[in-house]
Amino acid sequence: MRPDNLADDEQPMIPVMQHALDWCRDKENMEIEGLLLLQPTSPLRTSRHIDEAINVFRATNAETTVSVMPVRHIFHPAVVQRQDGNFLSDVFDSSTVKHLLSQDELYVRNGPAILINRPSVLDRGEKFGDTVASYVMAQEDSVDIDSPSDLQFADYLLQRRYQETESDQAP
Repeated sequence: MRPDNLADDEQPMIPVMQHALDWCRDKENMEIEGLLLLQPTSPLRTSRHIDEAINVFRATNAETTVSVMPVRHIFHPAVVQRQDGNFLSDVFDSSTVKHLLSQDELYVRNGPAILINRPSVLDRGEKFGDTVASYVMAQEDSVDIDSPSDLQFADYLLQRRYQETESDQAP
């Protein structure tokens, strides 16, 4: 159980993860390879996703493995603009983004649905290590519930999955 000061809705995740790591080390005398964070706002993540992300974490020897999903072309940094008076201007104007094509594959963290950190990352008070490996998930598995409409969409996808499973098992 988390202490009360780490249990409210506004608590940043790093202190919570540090507490879990310290508890495992101090109370259980465990040697920790990595601390896996599974946020409840990612209900479409499956055990297969978790197992595959752990495999990436181990295979890459990265400090962090984080789940991501492809950026849809309509949200690509090369095409994102803001209203500036009567005119549009680029949001991202670094030389790197200006040379990106909308077809270039980019990724965005999906919540993250899965975050695995080596203890050294949390000991430094960081959320992501210096080396970060990606575990790519499909967009339909990456719903992050932050609003009532996200919850409705997740419910729709879960019902659809259930119906597909039922029809696959029908005689």
